[in-house]
Amino acid sequence: MFRMIMFILLLALSVSCTKRHPGANNHVMAELAKAISSSNTHSPGYSLLHDSYDRFLVKYIGTDLTPAAHQMAVANLINDAITQLKIKTSATSTEILKATYIRPLALGADLIGFSRPLTPAELIDVLLALNTESDLSYFVPDLPVQLTDFTPNDPQYRHQWDYFEPIGGINVPPAWDVGRGVGITVAVIDTGYVDHRDLNANLVPGYSFTDVERGTDTRDSGPPSSGLWHGTHVAGIVAAIGNNALDISGVAFAAKLQPVRIFYRSSIGKLENLYDAIAWSAGVDVPGVPTNATPAKVINLSVTLPIPCYVMTPIQDAVDAATEKGTVVVAGAGNTNSDALAFSPAGCFNVISVAATTRQGAKASFSNYGTTEYEDDGYPPAVTLSAPGENILSLNNLGHNFPIISPAGDTTASASGTSMAAPHVAGVVAQMQGARAALQKPLLSPASVKSILEKTARPLPIAPEPEKLMGAGIIDAKAAVHAAMAE
Repeated sequence: MFRMIMFILLLALSVSCTKRHPGANNHVMAELAKAISSSNTHSPGYSLLHDSYDRFLVKYIGTDLTPAAHQMAVANLINDAITQLKIKTSATSTEILKATYIRPLALGADLIGFSRPLTPAELIDVLLALNTESDLSYFVPDLPVQLTDFTPNDPQYRHQWDYFEPIGGINVPPAWDVGRGVGITVAVIDTGYVDHRDLNANLVPGYSFTDVERGTDTRDSGPPSSGLWHGTHVAGIVAAIGNNALDISGVAFAAKLQPVRIFYRSSIGKLENLYDAIAWSAGVDVPGVPTNATPAKVINLSVTLPIPCYVMTPIQDAVDAATEKGTVVVAGAGNTNSDALAFSPAGCFNVISVAATTRQGAKASFSNYGTTEYEDDGYPPAVTLSAPGENILSLNNLGHNFPIISPAGDTTASASGTSMAAPHVAGVVAQMQGARAALQKPLLSPASVKSILEKTARPLPIAPEPEKLMGAGIIDAKAAVHAAMAE
């Protein structure tokens, strides 16, 4: 049985890494076809959970057309390839399969579908046939997106060592003297949120991009992932309310949180929804979705799609659009103890990719890492820096299938993963930008934020293996915030 592969190491893909400008699409479909045809996987425990493909993200870059003509041109381009390949509606039918237009996406892309899914072999043929189409930037299956949580731990663990301990912590308390995230909105693209007494007052309206519960209600309807209400736990690390004598404090406890939901009742989302969510969070208009009234200056992505970003062009496009808006994009590096370059969005250009460390200041055993293997091809190590990601205390709910209404359901829990490491960094970025805003200075560009974080990080107390790079080191909140103020 053919299985969709996770594409963890680029060598395993048998794909040549051609040096090109970030976001370029040369031969992307041929490279994706090679990846799908590979039978090697280095990602135990991951599965894309399907052997067929019925929805696709398409970017047509032909002559400017009216919306109706554009939709027809997109469908016709795909249908011409299907007709040439003589792909039928069924094994017993003589009727040629047809693509249908579903809806427009952000940044000029479109979503199309088929009346039956393409098999992996059919998809490879279509990708190769479309690879030479000069009017097509990409044709990418609507692949599943996964959370980057690891293993939740005992909820009685109640010490936020990750903020203040000198060995493994990130030195947050001194940063609170000058930066608490006031005036900064952080979008958490995740499972949504559950009502919590230590969270609700910091929320601003977001949007749910899930197919079933699409709209302005971004509450997480459950069930939780391995007992963890993932989006709420991540949001709590960023900006749980502080100094209120309740539960915990977020890193940037005076920042605002914008829940942006892409997962519905499971830990698997869709590429199309992640794509739109990144763009919308930064203030880019998305067809059919209300304008974001409070665009985020920081986006946290504790999610992963185990395919390299140079193949997963739609994610790179969305990240680039957010960066152009001045929004800093932070992502977890992933939890398979492998090269983060093989994952999206962690391996994308213009992303601050975060690996996970332990209380002792060592690389967490599960954390992905960076390598120098592809620097000559234009791909630097994918990990920017590290942050605590093991036994991290944050907000949770007592519900096992559905959330229990607050405050009865309010609780805390500890969990591990780069999902927990990334929001530490997103919170510090909010502190940095908030401190500048308080001085009436313009916000830093995403490139400046990344540079400061790298310059002010401290070495891991326990050095990682030479071939498993953890970026510039462990983030130092105090040093980063003070450097941002001085910039």
